[in-house]
Amino acid sequence: MEWALSILGSVIVAYFTAQYTSNLQKEKIREELKLEFSIETALKKLLNDQGWKFRTFDAVRYHIKGLEDDKIREHLLRAGAIAFRDEKGNEIWGLLSIVEPHLGRKITSSDKVLDIDRSGEAYDLNNSGDQPEISR
Repeated sequence: MEWALSILGSVIVAYFTAQYTSNLQKEKIREELKLEFSIETALKKLLNDQGWKFRTFDAVRYHIKGLEDDKIREHLLRAGAIAFRDEKGNEIWGLLSIVEPHLGRKITSSDKVLDIDRSGEAYDLNNSGDQPEISR
């Protein structure tokens, strides 16, 4: 009878240890996904400004700190964004739901493209004036 209690005790301890380990793993994954989701949510909000259909990659990178460029690009794709090149070769991003009519063509000087200068001032990349057109 003692051996049966010993086996039962071992099974109970193993079960609760497995449950505890499983819960720790779930929490770890949940935290990782929470960060991923929050980055994509922030990118969607950034790109969803109807006044600015396009953003330069530099403008996006300015707001998303601490990630390598390719990682930011991955998050942009997960957020539903697509990349373009303008006439000067700048990397431009926009949400597919907003920029779909522009598929298959280059961004031209008539398109408003938000960029960020070194001081953090936002301006229209295609506005050739010295002063930024907007400030955000």
